[in-house]
Amino acid sequence: QSSFDQNQIASFASAHKELMEFLHLQSDFAVGSVGLGDYYYKTGDNQNAEKYYLRSLKIDSLANYARINLSSIYNSQGQNDKALSSLNEAIKIDPENPRLSYNLALLYVELGENTKALKYFDDAEKLKFDYDKFYYNYGLFLQQIGSNKKAEIIFNSGLKRYPYSEQLNYGAAYFFLKLNKKESAIECIRKLKQVNPTEQRYSELFALIKS
Repeated sequence: QSSFDQNQIASFASAHKELMEFLHLQSDFAVGSVGLGDYYYKTGDNQNAEKYYLRSLKIDSLANYARINLSSIYNSQGQNDKALSSLNEAIKIDPENPRLSYNLALLYVELGENTKALKYFDDAEKLKFDYDKFYYNYGLFLQQIGSNKKAEIIFNSGLKRYPYSEQLNYGAAYFFLKLNKKESAIECIRKLKQVNPTEQRYSELFALIKS
């Protein structure tokens, strides 16, 4: 079992102190406040993260990155009205940003507003958002609302772009099984087994390969 010695601990403490001093010196600028917000966000201090993200927006109202992380903070706190407001402000400034459309889609799914969720998933697709979790969540959502033909297109598009995405192959395997498209499902399961052969959650799926 490895452990840090006193010199290493002291060096880390010194480096951390220098980093915080630098970030605070830069906090009069939007980028500096965002940097502090990021530090606190990553260390789980949402109160200070919110403080510095809001500060960055006072300095530079176009700092959309801060709005995206603010929406995540608000969502984690159950303040989805604020989360929605942050994303809506951001998308007014940057309507061609597919990440914003995707985040809005996920938030509207959580709020149970399927019509709006579908609109923003569609927008993210039109803006060519390229992220394996996007294909996974979009495909699942389409399946849930009964749009199986479009869901199949989305799953296949995602698998073409990310053939070894564990999450995507897992979701697509169950989707294809429900459609009785066993060959497509088996292809996903084989890839899943290559990626994570010891995962107990997949044992039911892996058993289908042997049959």
